[in-house]
Amino acid sequence: ILNFETREGHHLPCDAFTDERACYREGACSWNETSLVCEWSTCHDECSENACNAATDCVWDSVYGECGRVVECSAKTQTACEAMKYTVTDEACRWYAEDKACGPPPCTATTED
Repeated sequence: ILNFETREGHHLPCDAFTDERACYREGACSWNETSLVCEWSTCHDECSENACNAATDCVWDSVYGECGRVVECSAKTQTACEAMKYTVTDEACRWYAEDKACGPPPCTATTED
């Protein structure tokens, strides 16, 4: 089974995480808003860009060459918002303190036109 996170040498399945923040911190898991449980993200089963982009709620990360989940920035707290990631290393959401709201991070240019 692939739905495991390592913690101090022990492995925990996604459903062992009982809160949204802990679930999103593990990049391979997704929080199910309907059933309020942490589940394995099937996006991580997709190995090719075409298969990833064809899958529901998945997006291809061309920088890391991996498939991650599409994340809606719907968290209600800063901690949960900042834990939401497409992949383990790729931030999906940012907390905007002035608005007390979770939203997508701002776009940044990597090249000059």
